[in-house]
Amino acid sequence: MSVIRMKTSRTPFVLRREVLWEALWLVISLFLGQASMMGAAGSFGAAAVAAAMLAGTPVYPMAIGAALGAVIGGGFGAWSDALVPVMLAATHFGLRHIKRKPTLGFVAVFFVVLYLPRMLFASPLVFDKLVTLAAAGMGGLMIFVFQGALRAIKDTKRNFLTAEETAYLLIFAGVLFLGLDITLWGVHLRNILAFTLVLSAGFVAGPGIAGGSAILLSMLFVLSGKMDAATMASFCASAFVAGAARPLKRWGMMFCFILTNTVITFFLNSSTQVLLSLADMLCAAAFFAVIPKNWMDKLSVYMDGSAQRALRQQQVMNRTQRMGVTRLREFSGIFGQMGDAFEEMVTQVPPKQPALKRVAYCACRGCAKASWCWRESAPYAAPPIQLLWERIQKQGIGSTIMAPEAFQKQCYRLNQLIKVMEDVTAEERSRKEWEDHLVQSRMLVGQQLKGVGNVVRGLAEELDLSIRFDPAKEMRIVQELDKDGVYCKQVCVQQTVGGRFSVFLEVPSCRTPVSCHKRVVQAVSAAMERPMRIAQGPCRPQMGTCEIILEEAPVYEVMTGIARRALDEVSGDSYSFGQLRDGRYLMALSDGMGSGPRAQKESAATLSLLEQFYESGFTEDVIFSTINQVLLLRSVDEVFSTVDLCLMDLVEGQANFVKIGAVSSYILRQGKVERIYAPTLPMGILEEVQPVCTQRTVRDGDFIIMVTDGVTEKLGIKEELWMERTLTKAPVMTPENICHHIMEESGKLGVGDDMTVMVSRIYKHIR
Repeated sequence: MSVIRMKTSRTPFVLRREVLWEALWLVISLFLGQASMMGAAGSFGAAAVAAAMLAGTPVYPMAIGAALGAVIGGGFGAWSDALVPVMLAATHFGLRHIKRKPTLGFVAVFFVVLYLPRMLFASPLVFDKLVTLAAAGMGGLMIFVFQGALRAIKDTKRNFLTAEETAYLLIFAGVLFLGLDITLWGVHLRNILAFTLVLSAGFVAGPGIAGGSAILLSMLFVLSGKMDAATMASFCASAFVAGAARPLKRWGMMFCFILTNTVITFFLNSSTQVLLSLADMLCAAAFFAVIPKNWMDKLSVYMDGSAQRALRQQQVMNRTQRMGVTRLREFSGIFGQMGDAFEEMVTQVPPKQPALKRVAYCACRGCAKASWCWRESAPYAAPPIQLLWERIQKQGIGSTIMAPEAFQKQCYRLNQLIKVMEDVTAEERSRKEWEDHLVQSRMLVGQQLKGVGNVVRGLAEELDLSIRFDPAKEMRIVQELDKDGVYCKQVCVQQTVGGRFSVFLEVPSCRTPVSCHKRVVQAVSAAMERPMRIAQGPCRPQMGTCEIILEEAPVYEVMTGIARRALDEVSGDSYSFGQLRDGRYLMALSDGMGSGPRAQKESAATLSLLEQFYESGFTEDVIFSTINQVLLLRSVDEVFSTVDLCLMDLVEGQANFVKIGAVSSYILRQGKVERIYAPTLPMGILEEVQPVCTQRTVRDGDFIIMVTDGVTEKLGIKEELWMERTLTKAPVMTPENICHHIMEESGKLGVGDDMTVMVSRIYKHIR
């Protein structure tokens, strides 16, 4: 039985799409053909057909539309205008038949030649002939403009447009609007579209593009007789002011557009009859208000130079991130495969001679009864010898009593046989232990390699970040610096995933860096609308430049005190505190297992890694998972460390407590104590670690108290009451005094472990 397979094809869909595009080009050329300038209709439609020959867009639908448009716009008397697109289409057909591509020069000259008969025979007046010649020349020039516009429209994969392409499209749109001479209930469609286009251009690209768009459109309207000079001036001024009101968003721009036209009307017209139709402006404002935001974002990338630069920066950043993440994931996969290979590896031990055969060779070689006691194949030994061997295997040592009585009488070398069996048994046990140890070692190496792979994979996921650039803030920074007389060579504003802004500046170096830095900080703070400070500012006088990195200035400041007491000579507790590069303040305690040098090394290694990861901007999940894997890999024995961490955002005033096997922390505020507690296991015990995070909002004057378990281990359930009483009875409320006071009170209960106390006080800056 044969099976007929039906083949699907996407050809109908492709054909439908091509038909829609051809219909769209026909409609566009229909309106272009109706556009007239200096009383001559049809030249723009013919120019569009000529441009289509060069740009690769459908020629025949555009020729039909341009011919119909010329007839509709000029009547049946404009048959010569309608004939030009048809002749251009016929020329295109002939060139395709001989497989020749048209050039711009050929098409332009041929276009002008087609208008010569009309110039010679249409009218005897010299003025009419000059007008026809000017219209033909304008049409020939438009071939070049329309060619660029059609290519930009045809290429739908473009990310942004050049300035020339933007101008081509604006002129193309203006000519298209000339053909849309449609009026409904006193509202002109041509004016509505022109006003909406200008407002959109000003919204995405500022006053320069808005004013330029208005000038191009109004010039076309004036040359076509659709607008007078006074109305043109009002339109251009209103567009420029609306673009300047870009920071006021859409409603502000619409209000400024209408208000500017009204004010200019009072001065130029001296009447209440506005130059630009109020109904047209209101309809355009309504269309402008409902344009979707994602359309505006796409248009801004096409038209706004700063948006294009931000797009290129983002593309470079994304490409770099993808390369780094891909490489790290590849490394992670390699480590994982190596780990699997070690775990699945079969122990390869050189083949050993069977144990009983070695016993026979060493003990019974040369004995007359050897052939009776031993065989060449299994079972190698006679039953009495086999029984003796099993007994020695169980006990490890042997004696003549262990042998069967009959065998004791028959064997001449019994003592020697037992001694060899003991030696072979000991050797076999040693070899078995070595093989087991080898298997365990390989399994451990495999687990360690897989652990490294997990760490690298976590780092790869963390590096898959998105860093956003802000071109609007960059422009404001340049403007503010220029007001203070500081020339900005380069500026870059970026915002990380955490929402923090950082600014990179390159400015000329000056003789007094302090005063220059002060002006830079003031200007950047004004532009960013938030207090900023210099994080890094290397100046190179020999190069004549200063590269300055600014970050958000903290609202809060932290002062920290520490007190320690070791059970042995070396304390197993470690501590760290200080400000990170991203503006956060780190306070951390770590208690290693036990006390002494080894515990100190484990806790110090934990905090060292902790600081480096936080400085690099990783999240808590990746940080603690990585450190946990490192602790597991450091030693075969059980090695663990606790982590008591407080990470404070000095800008927002948020304190994030992270506890892994640590005891309670406390917040002292105006005599009241709040306990922060989370029961968890230390790191280095389980394959996965689950940090418990608690967030609190801190205020000016708060104290954060963190201790290790040696301080509170003798208190039990009374820990919270004891800490509240101790904190409220401190003689002087400073971090150092509170630390020593807690240490003294805890020492009265007895010292059973290393003790560390860290106290931090929160201050708020007065600006």
